[in-house]
Amino acid sequence: MKVYTRPPDGTRIEWALGAIIGSGKEGDVYLVKEDPTLCAKIYREPRADLREHLGALMNLDAAQWYIREERHLEVALPVEVGEDADGQAIGFFMNTLSDRHLLTRDLFSAAVRAKKPSLNWGCHVAIAADLARMVVKLHAAGILVGDLALDNLAVTPSGRVVLLDCDSFVIRSSAGKFGGTTWRQDNSPPEGGSGRHTRQTDFFSLAVVICQLLLEEFHPFFGIDVSIDSDDERGPAVNIARGRSWLFCPDIRIPARYPDPNLLPAPLRDLVRTAFEKGAKDPAARPTAQAWFQGLARIARGLRHCGISPQHVFFAEEWDWCPWCMRKYLQGGQDPFPAPQFAPATPAWLLTLPSPSSQHCHDRDQVGTRSEHGYTWAGLQEIYDADGSVTGTATAVVKGGLRISLGERGFLPASLVNIGSAGDLKAYIGQEITAKIIHMDEAHRSVVLSRKAWLEENAPLPDERPPPHSPLQAGQIVRGRVTELRPYAAVVDVGGVEGMLHLKELSRNRISHPGEVVRVGQEISAKVLWVSADHDLAELSLTATQEDPVAEFASTHVPGEIVSGRVKNLQHYGAFVDLGGVDGMIHISELSWEDVGHPGEVVTVGDQVMVRILDIEVERRRIRLSLRLT
Repeated sequence: MKVYTRPPDGTRIEWALGAIIGSGKEGDVYLVKEDPTLCAKIYREPRADLREHLGALMNLDAAQWYIREERHLEVALPVEVGEDADGQAIGFFMNTLSDRHLLTRDLFSAAVRAKKPSLNWGCHVAIAADLARMVVKLHAAGILVGDLALDNLAVTPSGRVVLLDCDSFVIRSSAGKFGGTTWRQDNSPPEGGSGRHTRQTDFFSLAVVICQLLLEEFHPFFGIDVSIDSDDERGPAVNIARGRSWLFCPDIRIPARYPDPNLLPAPLRDLVRTAFEKGAKDPAARPTAQAWFQGLARIARGLRHCGISPQHVFFAEEWDWCPWCMRKYLQGGQDPFPAPQFAPATPAWLLTLPSPSSQHCHDRDQVGTRSEHGYTWAGLQEIYDADGSVTGTATAVVKGGLRISLGERGFLPASLVNIGSAGDLKAYIGQEITAKIIHMDEAHRSVVLSRKAWLEENAPLPDERPPPHSPLQAGQIVRGRVTELRPYAAVVDVGGVEGMLHLKELSRNRISHPGEVVRVGQEISAKVLWVSADHDLAELSLTATQEDPVAEFASTHVPGEIVSGRVKNLQHYGAFVDLGGVDGMIHISELSWEDVGHPGEVVTVGDQVMVRILDIEVERRRIRLSLRLT
């Protein structure tokens, strides 16, 4: 493929393009055969104002975006406009990255991490902070980022960021305003797509990318929202519009491989919730890039290394034990940050990792002393090496589990308290707990325990066990007893198998808590939807054993009929009305002949209303109503 440039002297230079090194929504990036220091982005459908937009970018002061002492270019600016044989602008040339740069996606590659041990979680914090700093700097220069996404970034091992797709920048020049045509469904705020780029849309995309950087690339809006009845209305775009993320909404179902939301430190979780939940309704409420930078800088100053793996770095204010060691254990030994053969460097420009505080350090002479339970550190080490067990008292509920008194600091994660659900952790306070040691951190003198492993090891022998129940199968109707109510599901004991009844399987109407339908101790019949391979976990449905109220409603009512109902719930897109055991929805456009910004302007929860039936869709379980046509 041939591309041409036109230097200031007016001559045309022909360039031959080589292999494709990157592809995007708008075009492809090629190596330039004649000059390995250059690459070219060629658009599939060039915009009419492309030349003017590229000209405005090339007029930026390159020195402003270059950190001289680190020889670091912050923005991959265009250096020449690329033309076709007819002289039409079809792309641009830019400098290639050096060998020390990584594409951001490579941060999450185990092979890359093994070669570059400085890429620990502390480096990810530094990268996120530098990205926030860059957004602050661009906004101060009157530039909007536009297409801010993980794959539009490159990084250095010291935590510096390079913005690659600067052609998405929204920039003003003497010739006008250019850019702002690209939107990504999974990175765009609720007002994106049809609207224009603003600082608030940049703040939303920044929050998404920061979550991905700090949570092993997992997207904050992926997952299945079980509070939504229809599969057609689920997905990242719907979660974004509703301001619901698995980071703070427990009823969003995610795969087991997803990390614990608590891996994100509390100061950042507060920013995330404000950006996504409040920001869905009020874009002005989203934290600014400056707020993100300050929050990340605070986290960076509070980081420390794990005593077992020098590659494990975590926020010391929240964790007294290493969460990455625990994640490694829960993933069957798969270490998210594998230990290198030498101690990693840390981003000196941002991170100052303190030595373990005095409260976590003990004099070596104390190793031989006895504790209140008779355990010394050396004794605990012997028990650990011999795969034995220890007994201690549960003294407090802490983040993620229980504090166990062993003389040394013991921690029992909530997921390892019991073989099934642990229930209310407060019930264990004061009890003697026998557990296996699964991790010891000598530097911080902490011990991680598993009561679940001890229970499994000490289960009755085969000839002592009661006769096994017949394995559950999908489609069966079974009896069980409700043992626990969680915010998003009821837990049911089905002959020793833990069954989960999610909200949408408890009632065909919208409910906010399982307690609206069932209570602890209640015996119920439910249909088995899914059973795990080892038959210790099942998903159940109560609604599958009941008559469909929408079908019953359809048998006695017809479209056009006016019926009475009570307003049950308000959403930004409409109002839900209880029609006597079945819910119908009045879309916001059917509330009034006037423009309505929110359903609360017309009705309130509890109002008795007369509504006209527009449509009854039994298969999709929908009843569409109108208030303005009554």
